[in-house]
Amino acid sequence: MEIERTTSTGTSTVGAVIIRYEISKDKNDNPVSLRANIYKELDIIGNANANTQREIGISFRENDLTAQQRKAVTDQILDDVEQTFSVANSESSQASE
Repeated sequence: MEIERTTSTGTSTVGAVIIRYEISKDKNDNPVSLRANIYKELDIIGNANANTQREIGISFRENDLTAQQRKAVTDQILDDVEQTFSVANSESSQASE
């Protein structure tokens, strides 16, 4: 059997909000896509996804967060996406040199 994709997990915290990530990786361990659930306490209040083409979707299901809190969570997700995919891009560019 040949394994074509694996999944890694990660977590970020913004105040009382926890962002839990699942990162799909190809057989060379490069990130391909990212999915996240956004939690406040035990409730899922939103989700996010991104891929290698930098297509990013973020949605909030609840109005439990203030506009400032939503912005802080969104900024954290964007930072996490950039970090996830830029690490893969820098490693793949170094391998091709």
